[in-house]
Amino acid sequence: MDDPILSDALDTCAGIEELCEQLAGAFEEIGGLGRAGRDAEADVALAEASESMLLLVQACEGVAHAMGPAGEALKGVSGRLQPWLAELVTARERGDWVHLCDVLAYEVAPRVGEVGPSARRVLDQAAAAT
Repeated sequence: MDDPILSDALDTCAGIEELCEQLAGAFEEIGGLGRAGRDAEADVALAEASESMLLLVQACEGVAHAMGPAGEALKGVSGRLQPWLAELVTARERGDWVHLCDVLAYEVAPRVGEVGPSARRVLDQAAAAT
């Protein structure tokens, strides 16, 4: 590939898929810890997952910008996750681990789960175009 920006964007796409898989495991871990009353451990895991979610959003937006129309599938990830991330913060501040775990399992995880296949589509479309 001659375009280094496009090449970097495609490498980032592959990383996005991997990050989504890691986040899925982290969400399960946080849910288990939170529902078991192990709040301190869940809090540490949530902080780590939050950093990864921020990286995910930044990576998606960067790829979408670098690839233009070809990266459209990754555009708007931030907007789809933002309301639920705010809900996580609110639940955490209230110490409501049951609600937090529910938001992770039923709102955040499915939306993050959609991002990996979107990144795969971007990679597949780029491969087909070359």
